[in-house]
Amino acid sequence: MKRRTFFLAAALTAALFTPASAQDAGADAEAAAYFGSGHAHYKNGDWDRAIADYTEALRLKPGYALAYLYRGYAYTDKGDWDRAIADYTGALSLKPDYVEAYLYRAGAYANKKDLDKAIADCTQVLVMVPDFVTVYLYRARLYAEKKDYARVRSDLEQVLQIAPDFINVRERLEALKEQGY
Repeated sequence: MKRRTFFLAAALTAALFTPASAQDAGADAEAAAYFGSGHAHYKNGDWDRAIADYTEALRLKPGYALAYLYRGYAYTDKGDWDRAIADYTGALSLKPDYVEAYLYRAGAYANKKDLDKAIADCTQVLVMVPDFVTVYLYRARLYAEKKDYARVRSDLEQVLQIAPDFINVRERLEALKEQGY
């Protein structure tokens, strides 16, 4: 009787848990295949087919942060800033520390001239990666577009603290000083 109970319990466990796991694994594999196909289309500059494949990967695996990111790249390359922002936001909802998603979303916001949101995303990246020189330079450029020269100066000074020999930063600071900033 004990043996039969054990086999019955094992059979019930298999019936209850294995199909979902196997189904999830199948969906993951199929989603990965669509992602790979989308990436091939993306590398060939076929944004629409890449987007279609990334979309299918996301249908199969809604928590696929990388598929959101890459579909966002494709929308960015098409100049569809709103959809790109939505996808970068989708990636961030799944992976809140996704530096690339913040960076590309900042770029999409900047292209929409929503400089405050672009700056906020750059700032979030700098919280996560405090010595990211390129982001300080990009954020300084965004501040310059807003004519917030005190913050431009602050970001350029931060660059010099991290990378004292970074090209042209001293010259930019001198130009700001000459302009009275």
